[in-house]
Amino acid sequence: ILHLSAGFANYVNDYLKAKMKIINATTKYVSNLDKDKDRENIRKFLNISKESGDFHSVYIGYESNGLFIGWDKRDTLPTNSDYDPRNRPWYQD
Repeated sequence: ILHLSAGFANYVNDYLKAKMKIINATTKYVSNLDKDKDRENIRKFLNISKESGDFHSVYIGYESNGLFIGWDKRDTLPTNSDYDPRNRPWYQD
């Protein structure tokens, strides 16, 4: 049973490492783009990340103004919605 558990733990670890590589590559690329001028390029990269990582959804949020850009063109600003992720407990921790 220990051997089986170790094998499964390695599988999960490798799976998560692959997902993190995609997230890190997305972060590296998108952080060099202007959130206003390059929004469609940001969205394209989010879509590529979503598909290649087999993620359910991919978003990027900006601390400076709370802008939330989604792969699905459902962008929000705290000023035009009731949701500001910067106020959530998981963000503030």
